[in-house]
Amino acid sequence: MLRYFAILALLLCGSTAFAQEQTVVPITKLRIYGPVGTATFGSGFCLDAECRYVVTNYHVAKLMGKNFSIEHEPIVERWLATGPDDEGATKEGYNLGHDLAVVELRHSLAHKGYHGLKYNTDEPAEGQDVDIYSYPLEFNPKRKMLHFHGKFLGVNEPNGLLVFSYEPNPQHIKGGASGGLIVDSKGRVVAVLSDIALNQKNVCLGVSIDVLSAFVSKNQPYMAAELFPKSVFIPPVAPDYYPEWIPVAPQSTDLMKRIPESPDVLLLRDKAQGIVDKSFSMISVESFEWGKDSADNDPQAIAWYEVRMIDGDQHFREYPDGKKELDDVPWPPLNNVIAPGDAWYSTPKMVAKEYHLKIRRMDDIQVKGQPVKVFQYFGAKEDHVCNFDDQWDTGFLTIHRIHTYDCYGEVWTDQDENIIRISQNFHMLDSWSDWHEIVTFGWIEIDGEKSLVPITINSSAVQKSHTHWCRGLFTNYQQFRTKTRFLPADPQK
Repeated sequence: MLRYFAILALLLCGSTAFAQEQTVVPITKLRIYGPVGTATFGSGFCLDAECRYVVTNYHVAKLMGKNFSIEHEPIVERWLATGPDDEGATKEGYNLGHDLAVVELRHSLAHKGYHGLKYNTDEPAEGQDVDIYSYPLEFNPKRKMLHFHGKFLGVNEPNGLLVFSYEPNPQHIKGGASGGLIVDSKGRVVAVLSDIALNQKNVCLGVSIDVLSAFVSKNQPYMAAELFPKSVFIPPVAPDYYPEWIPVAPQSTDLMKRIPESPDVLLLRDKAQGIVDKSFSMISVESFEWGKDSADNDPQAIAWYEVRMIDGDQHFREYPDGKKELDDVPWPPLNNVIAPGDAWYSTPKMVAKEYHLKIRRMDDIQVKGQPVKVFQYFGAKEDHVCNFDDQWDTGFLTIHRIHTYDCYGEVWTDQDENIIRISQNFHMLDSWSDWHEIVTFGWIEIDGEKSLVPITINSSAVQKSHTHWCRGLFTNYQQFRTKTRFLPADPQK
């Protein structure tokens, strides 16, 4: 019997190690300068289940530069959690407690067997057992993953890094291990390996999952809503809370009367107008990901553009070096695609200015323990409130067919009626059906001034048996404005 349990324990340990082996990835970049070459090494691990996003350290990502690949998949975007101008930055040029980066791959590594793990957002208990997986640099450039047993010792107060002891096996953690994985006894991620303690033998440091979840929530809210649901207040794809509202048609005697709107609705319209007004002084980078069927599938196309409003219309420039103004985002080379258009601007404008739009206040709801006000709206087809642009690209020109439909949705606000979410829905009878659109809003601060701006935009529609989707994220907000000063005239002239 003892022998049976020993064999079972070995099998379980082996399967756990194999799971981490399919999660941790080596990161290597070779640079050739004529007859001389250099190599940079690091480690990383899969952030998401499909392994299209990889977590590593800030200092690893900076050493690699913007152009590198992981497991032969090129990097298409990267997000850095810190930098030399960050609060708490040290002589190393970054905040050690935020030594994180996330990179996006062109295609996921799921087809190679890689996958993400679950996360434990609770701080480890002192003395708790952990396991560390990484790719330290050895004499053989073709590194292998090494596994170390360890224990949690506590928190390094100056920078918030978690401190772990580990047992050599007989190798030690050394260069190339940065960005590795630290998991608890259940295989859940508890920290990102970032450094070794120079003043203590066999001790390493890790960035906590709290820092990782906050970082991912800010830069990838779609991913964070799935991986760290507690960190995202309003999920970017949350469904409407209440059933569809279809107002009762007015009697003929009421057609000439306009029912006064409640103070809540009037305030909502004012708040929506504030978002519209602010959009004319903002420029941001909007990302686009086009996909089909499940949102877990790899996007079929990806793009980034600078976007801003000019005379009430959105205009684009290619990011980061585009010079030419574009009226529309170029369609990706796919047969059937959708795009959210200017919903980030048109939906708050509709709430603010379309007085044919019927709006009513509903009972408050609780989201993550916080009260949220909900308003329902309905726009009738005959009032031309909601339009849909069905475009057909012939190869020589684009044919636009504008359709008007009944539309409905919800506006969510905080208790001061600052808008945090607007949804829009169409029931279409043409080639497309069941159009859903959600825009979320959040606060940013530029030059000490706080502004409520769009954060995410998500659209989906059904064509025959397939669901097509396009989702985007607004980042890198900048404010542009013209300042005019009146100077007193010179009496000598």
